[in-house]
Amino acid sequence: MKYLLLLISLLAITKLGQAQDLLLGRVLDSENKKPIADVLVRVLESGDTIVSNSLGYFQFKADSGNHLVFSKEEYFESNLLMIEQKNILLTLQKSTQEVPIYYSGMTQFYKHLAKSIRYPNQARRMGIEGKCLVSFDIDTLGQVGNIQILESILNEVDVELIRVLNELPELWIPSSTNYNLVLPVTFRLGDNNQKFESSYDLSGRNMLTEIVITAFGVSKGSSSSQNFSMVNSLSNVNTPKDVSYSIHGAIDNKDKTKLVLSNQYLRKLPKSIGELEHISYLDLENNKISSIPIEIKLLLNLEEVYATSNKIADLPFEFSSLKKLKILGLAYNKLEFIPEPIYYLENLEMLDLGDNKISIVSKDIGELKNLKVLVLSNNKIATLPESINQLSRLEKLDLRGNNISLREIEQLKKSLRDTEIIYK
Repeated sequence: MKYLLLLISLLAITKLGQAQDLLLGRVLDSENKKPIADVLVRVLESGDTIVSNSLGYFQFKADSGNHLVFSKEEYFESNLLMIEQKNILLTLQKSTQEVPIYYSGMTQFYKHLAKSIRYPNQARRMGIEGKCLVSFDIDTLGQVGNIQILESILNEVDVELIRVLNELPELWIPSSTNYNLVLPVTFRLGDNNQKFESSYDLSGRNMLTEIVITAFGVSKGSSSSQNFSMVNSLSNVNTPKDVSYSIHGAIDNKDKTKLVLSNQYLRKLPKSIGELEHISYLDLENNKISSIPIEIKLLLNLEEVYATSNKIADLPFEFSSLKKLKILGLAYNKLEFIPEPIYYLENLEMLDLGDNKISIVSKDIGELKNLKVLVLSNNKIATLPESINQLSRLEKLDLRGNNISLREIEQLKKSLRDTEIIYK
């Protein structure tokens, strides 16, 4: 059977996380733009099917998270993960030669990519988003090779895409000759629906379905519920005058109010960090730090702390002295509970604790009256305390990847009516 790889154009987009009650789509031939009739559309999860009519239209119910498979003789098979789409337009390419397919199927290939590709920390810190194009060959043995970045947004993003393609857990069922494929990957910050165009000429290329990698977390510079992501305020590639990349440099120059120590393989912070009472911004991302020194209590002007991707399991009680702190990022650490000092940070507005091992949330969470964004995604939380309903200013609550029941989610929606709750 011949399989189809497609180009997808989104006509309308609904809010991320909402179920798509009614899907309206149309299928056109990629070359002549004429409608394709009798395309079989199948919902992978339920097995429901429908066939496109003589004008290429199809319409039926599909929920967010469903996988759709499109197939027709003489065309490549297509796979689509329903995340944001409500109305879609598909342009399908005719198959003129045998096409390789991932051993466990293209749906599993896309699932693996979506799970494995990580939004690089540097790209998030710099506020970088956009579309990348990566080309690769499948040889006659079913192996991936000749990986090339056709369109890039940042070198660290390129490295991540190459890593994931090189580490695919399965071979491909090959064709009789080497076959080239192009994978579009969009990196997006927050839940905005911005569409990124590519300037690369893709005519005649064998295109795979676009993958969208979204980073959720906390950010500075917006008081709305949109565009919150684990990015800091250093969005300029050039070094701002108020930034230091070493502790000694910040100590010697009091005009340096922002200290960036990310990606320096640090295992601990020196006690001399206590001499930085003038800094308002501290970036410790992507190190190997396991503990924060008690001298942190002297940094009374700190407003933003980013410590994502370290090995922190707890915070010293002295951390509670940071009364001006508004943004705290502790995702991808070793936390099994929310450190007690956090509950004393009454001015905290954005808190990212995603991708840890937290199983219990204390009732003290209700003390964070000014909290606007709370990210608890990908932990081991089974229930939340009733005190969370006291967070009247909460705009976004990310609970994806936990064990919280749908019943409790519905109760939260009723109690926190003005809060966007992300749970799937």
